[in-house]
Amino acid sequence: MEFYAWYEPISVLHTSKHSQVLRARYKAGKDDVIQNGTNVIIKTHTTEYTSLVTAEHFRREYNIGKIINSSENSSNVVRYLSLLEKKTDAGQAIAIVIEDYTCKSLLSIIPQGGFDVATFLNHSIQITKGLLSVHDCRIVHKDIKPSNIIIDDNSHIMLIDFGCASQLQEEVEKTPVKSIQRIYGTLAYVSPEQTGRINRTIDFRSDFYSLGITFYQLLSGKLPFQTNEIMKLVYCHIASKLPPLPSHLPKVIVDIINKLTMKDCEDRYQSCKIPFILLTHNHTRSWNSIRSTKMQGVIRKRSTLYRTLSYRDT
Repeated sequence: MEFYAWYEPISVLHTSKHSQVLRARYKAGKDDVIQNGTNVIIKTHTTEYTSLVTAEHFRREYNIGKIINSSENSSNVVRYLSLLEKKTDAGQAIAIVIEDYTCKSLLSIIPQGGFDVATFLNHSIQITKGLLSVHDCRIVHKDIKPSNIIIDDNSHIMLIDFGCASQLQEEVEKTPVKSIQRIYGTLAYVSPEQTGRINRTIDFRSDFYSLGITFYQLLSGKLPFQTNEIMKLVYCHIASKLPPLPSHLPKVIVDIINKLTMKDCEDRYQSCKIPFILLTHNHTRSWNSIRSTKMQGVIRKRSTLYRTLSYRDT
């Protein structure tokens, strides 16, 4: 494709049935947003040319990404830079250019037994903040999961992959999904209303369920429902309780996850602001507790030192 002449491919990061994600270096071209020599992420189709439907899907993702990026609080969402398109008699080619943060997916660094509470709180607050900025733009992500969350060396977190996302008004106007084949999202994380088995439309609260499943995995190191059978997994999302989390976890965190993953969307949080505030408050209390414990240790050490010096002086 002609527009690839502007970019030097470095490595392929991910390939699926319909798309490919690669890292490339911008050399020269018509883009005023990107400086020469800058590394970027390019998402494109796997074939030389693509269909009208797939091209529209790429445009849709790019436009949704730009809507979110234009908001004031989008620092926890990946930045969409440009859309590359070329049409010929043979077909059309399209690609999305995204800022490269040289990050890892959160899925790739989850410890075997899950993150400790302090690390979880740091990550979960940023994830929730990112999702809050998405929802503030009246966008539903529909595919929240650890592999769609990236983290850099400074533990800064961003949401990625808005290929399944849609504007809330579109979901309101749709009839509920009736078929598993039409599910948008990843089955291990989707809400009951995304399975096509209950008469509910998708909205912000569908993301809350996926967020709860993600939090469960971050804390336990595994998914709550351990099956690869599609119908069993669908049943679990609709009717099965989450297996208990480790008993050492703070009750407030367990309660947040249980609330996020309620089967009926009316029983979940009705706004992302509530779990964000609760997590932030708990993180502040934990940090103050750590500081207090450290200070008590310093005081005990100083007290011992003073007693020793006083003894020597007598």
